[in-house]
Parts: sequence; C-alpha cells; structure tokens
Amino acid sequence: MRLFKNILVGVDVSRGEHLVADRLSGHSTRAWQTALRLAKLNSSRLTFLHVMQLSAGTQHLIQRDTGFKRTVIDLANERLTNLVDRARREGVVAQSRLVLGKCWVETVRQVYKDRHDLAIVGTRQFGTFKSLLLSTGAKLLRKCPCAVLITKPGSATMCSSILTAHDFTNVGKAATKVALSISKQHDSQLHILQPFGRELGGGETSAESPTKADLTDRIEEKLWLEEHIARAGLGTQPLIHSAKSSSYCNEVIASIERHKIGLAVLGTEACTGFTWMFRRNIAERLASGIPCSLLVVKPAEMMSSVLMEEAMDYAPETRDQLGA
Repeated sequence: MRLFKNILVGVDVSRGEHLVADRLSGHSTRAWQTALRLAKLNSSRLTFLHVMQLSAGTQHLIQRDTGFKRTVIDLANERLTNLVDRARREGVVAQSRLVLGKCWVETVRQVYKDRHDLAIVGTRQFGTFKSLLLSTGAKLLRKCPCAVLITKPGSATMCSSILTAHDFTNVGKAATKVALSISKQHDSQLHILQPFGRELGGGETSAESPTKADLTDRIEEKLWLEEHIARAGLGTQPLIHSAKSSSYCNEVIASIERHKIGLAVLGTEACTGFTWMFRRNIAERLASGIPCSLLVVKPAEMMSSVLMEEAMDYAPETRDQLGA
C-alpha cells in the first residue's frame, strides 16, 4: 500500500547569520533523510522546499543589489539541487522550490499548489514554551490541510517502535490504518493505545457500568480493529494497551516513554477559531513535549473557512484552486 504519493519536505539551507550555509542543520538533515526513506518505500514524488524568511531590510537589499541577489539565490538553489540529485540517484522523482516569505505560510501555499499529501519538517530542541511560540511544526499542525510529520533530532530510530492512540473516530481510524501500514513497511513493533474505559473484558475501568449501546459499540470497535490488523498482514502482532486514565496527553506521553517509541501516529480534529484555541494544546503539547517524531493525520474536512481565508490572504493565486 502506498501511504503517501506526493511528499513535501521543508529544509533550511541557512544557519545562524549565514543566509546560505555549507551544510544543512541537524533538524533539516533528519527531515530530508526521513522524507527520502518514505519516498523510496512508497514510490512517492518528493519536493524540497526552502523558505527564506528575511527581514524587510535584507529583502530590500536583495531586490536592490542584483549581484547580491544572484549570489544568495544561486547558492541556495545549488544546495537544493544537491538534495534533488541525491534523491534522483536513489531512484526518487524529486524537485525543489525556493521562495521568500514566512515559513509556515509558504509551506501551506505549496501544499495547496501541488496537492501534497504529507508535509515533513524537522524541529529544533527548544524548551516547551519557546516551541509553542516559534515552531513551524506547531503552526502546521493547526493550518496545514494534509498530514504533517515532525521529526526530532536525538530521538530513537524513528520507525523501530510505533504508537497510535485509537479513539474510534473517523480520523482516529485513519491514523490507525497509517500506523499499521508503516509498521508493515518497516517490520516494526506497533503499540495501540485504547481510550480509557473502552476495553472489552478484564473488568471495567470506568466509574459507571456500560449500557447495552456502549457494549455494542465496543464490540464493533473490537471487530473493526481485529479486521484491520489481520488485513495489514504484519510480521509482528501489535500490542494493545488500555489507557489507565482519561488524560489523553498524559497517557500518550507515558506510553511513549514506557515503550521507547520512535514515532507516534495520531489523528487531530478539524477545529478552528475559538474551538481550536481550547483544544490546540493537545496536539501542540505533544509536539513539543514528546521525545519522538510525530505524524499527525488530518480529517478530510481540515480545509476550514478560516484556513482558506488565511491562505488566500497570503497567496492570491490559490483562489482559483480553492474555488473562491
């Protein structure tokens, strides 16, 4: 099964005060290496995107000084071309894009433009508060309409052990299917975390006895999970765990630490406006607070009116594509 057909990977060819550095930063290196592996496994197209996020003064200098502009742009494109060439030598269809602007905005624009189904970015090891404020990954969790993979430096081998939290919503089921497919591709151990009070057998963990309708739902959920595990044809059977409390974040974090997880595959709700303001801490806390890489699967309705308005504010050319 091809998980992703058209992958976008954000790379940063700058470092410190240098607009174009001799080599990629650690977080960008991990992102493009991960993208290359996934592209080879899924026969995917790959696009390397570098966004030059410059001050107004620097942009003015580039526009005014033709020689400076040529030097900076040419050097950046040379770095990107090297990545494209390395991917093509591995048999991957690849291209690159270089744009000026705000990183998360231009990433969303590119996703719309070329209809990517996965965006990959690396993240630096900031503290939690700084991550929430500055992380491009956190912005993409909220704004990007396709799946987002945030790779982290210093974590365990990404796909050696995988965790998914199955909450039996549509996007939760989609995340479970993705986790099963990745586990199959990498022959890795998959851990499936069931919601608090949803397990069958072994006694009740919820405060109240389940109703007949609850039991019917649980049987259907159990059958759905068994069917898709069997259909995946895994070499190693998944391990299913029951959450011990109703705290979603705490249970996921504890499971990641307990089982030395390299990749967490989770679904996120299509929330916008004030609703997302109250719920966004779940995805962002996980993105900044866990030591492993995080793949967030989005629901089909993720293209919200708020997202469309913001995308069109920054990218007028996308209006035709969005039907506005």
